[in-house]
Amino acid sequence: MKSSDIDVVARTLLRLTRAVVKQVDTDIYNVITEDQSPSTISTVASVAAWDAGSGQDPIKDILGAIEDIEDYNYDISQGELWLNPKQKTSLLTWLISTKGGSIPQFASEKVKNGVLMEFLGLKVRVSNNVVADSAPVLIPAAAATWKSHTNTTSVAIEDRGIGTKFRVYELGITLLTDPRAVCLITNTDA
Repeated sequence: MKSSDIDVVARTLLRLTRAVVKQVDTDIYNVITEDQSPSTISTVASVAAWDAGSGQDPIKDILGAIEDIEDYNYDISQGELWLNPKQKTSLLTWLISTKGGSIPQFASEKVKNGVLMEFLGLKVRVSNNVVADSAPVLIPAAAATWKSHTNTTSVAIEDRGIGTKFRVYELGITLLTDPRAVCLITNTDA
């Protein structure tokens, strides 16, 4: 640590912190989607896989999920659509190549920047935590709460003459406070 040209400690702590944050995000996702085995949250099966050769209609799928949440009198204006990177690619490909002629301004903007920040009034979040073959639509502030016992913390444990151990941890739990603020779109991948 003392003789390195790069800050080894900072890089190590960064990687450990990312791993802990990933575990927290995975826990939040799993609780919100009930480990992809819904019992209290709503589900909508997609018309066809978003990456299928034909027949798919992600807009209808997403609108179905929005309608399901609105049926329980929620204001979807703070809603989000969570996708994994493959689903984002499938959705953009479908929008640009299949529907590009119908929505030319949208399609040309996406071809130019490839960024999907908002879709059908929902904020789009792309994460590797989103499990393949599903895409949740939800109102995060209403659906769940992360109760933190201990914020992300790092500790260096020095063992003189041998080395230093680094521990990074966070303690907390995700509570699914309102399952009706979540709708899981299933069968999005072929």
